[in-house]
Amino acid sequence: MRAFVIAASAAALLSACASSQPVPEQTAPTVVSPRTEIEERDQTLSKVEAVVKVLLKNEGQIAADASKAEYELVVDGAVVDKGEVAVSKSLPPGAEETVELTVPFVYAPDQERLAQLDGRKEPLKYAVRGVIDVGGGARVEFARASQVRSPRLPTLKISSFEVLKTESKGLVVNASVNIANPNPFNVEVSGLRYTVLLGGKQAGEGVLARGAKLPSASENLYDLSIPLEGGDLKAKELPVDADSVAYAIEGALEMNGLSVELEQSGSTRLLSAGY
Repeated sequence: MRAFVIAASAAALLSACASSQPVPEQTAPTVVSPRTEIEERDQTLSKVEAVVKVLLKNEGQIAADASKAEYELVVDGAVVDKGEVAVSKSLPPGAEETVELTVPFVYAPDQERLAQLDGRKEPLKYAVRGVIDVGGGARVEFARASQVRSPRLPTLKISSFEVLKTESKGLVVNASVNIANPNPFNVEVSGLRYTVLLGGKQAGEGVLARGAKLPSASENLYDLSIPLEGGDLKAKELPVDADSVAYAIEGALEMNGLSVELEQSGSTRLLSAGY
């Protein structure tokens, strides 16, 4: 019985000694990321800005300071871009903060690539992954996949074309060009440069929609009028067949280094007005 009492006392002493051992001091913050989101902004025909929002939560007893984020942009399993972004977020114990970093996703760097994507039904899928430095040697990983609609080139169509022989202005060309933007985002254009031909001879040239912004999912009508009074091309010089004349409009819609060709031809009656 005495042996049992001694053994029990020894066990209690060992337990007391163990409980009195100092707890190792925490040297690095304990930060986790419970959620990561991506918001697409400012999409154009060639790129989109992927705004990555990483929620950080400090679950430890040491304050954390998020100072730097490193990221990789992944498309079809391959890293196509990487970078480093300076951030500034302080997280006291128990605090939550959201770190935002903007990652440019350039899916159509040139005209050739844009032509390949034009009309593609499948969305463009991508992912952003990386780490955030929160101090004390601690780093928090994040990753998120997303997708955007493939870009489509604007379309050009001559809606109307007429040649008028007027008493006051002489020969006048009137036409309307429809520029359609099928994308879910606005498209900014430098302008539509055009040349009008009548009977194979140049009747005039100019620029439509200079500096215009085409709203998303819209059709936009632009009118042009070319008076030929006193010019080299006279009404009597037109090759008229049964009161009709052949015409053509050639040109290109220019958009920040990208372009869409315009080429349409036909025949129209030579109308008289004001006589």
